Amino acid sequence: MGDVFCGSAGNTPTEYDELEPGYVYNDAQIVHALISTLIGIPVGYSSQRSGRRLNNIIPTKNLENVPSSSSGSKYDFGFHTEDAFHEFKGDHLGLVCIRNDERASTNFVSINEIKISPLLKAALFKPDYVIGHNPIHQLPEGHKPPRNSILYGCWDRA
Repeated sequence: MGDVFCGSAGNTPTEYDELEPGYVYNDAQIVHALISTLIGIPVGYSSQRSGRRLNNIIPTKNLENVPSSSSGSKYDFGFHTEDAFHEFKGDHLGLVCIRNDERASTNFVSINEIKISPLLKAALFKPDYVIGHNPIHQLPEGHKPPRNSILYGCWDRA
């Protein structure tokens, strides 16, 4: 991260500004990135904001009518697995809320809280499912999503 950082979050951006020349990371983003390296390797996808690993999640006017977009403000994004469509989806997702003047809630659920039968679990571990992509990812024309499993990783932890 070759950019300079500053102590203030600044004004809420109206567009994705982290790709602009001279973009400045704030203290919360830097601390978050450092802590993230303790649990894994932060990754970004070339199909999403040129592979940036730190992204501002903000409502934008040009995406307010796009369902299933974390930047759409008219739709409840609902519970989901981040980047579930991708064959190299992450094991962890880090979120930092720098400002929340509207007191909007952020909810999450852990797979550890969900009880399923061993038969259903085995079915969900099979790579038999086509999962649509978040429209924020810019994929090539005619891209066919690979088949994925719903559950992955350690059987005992899923």
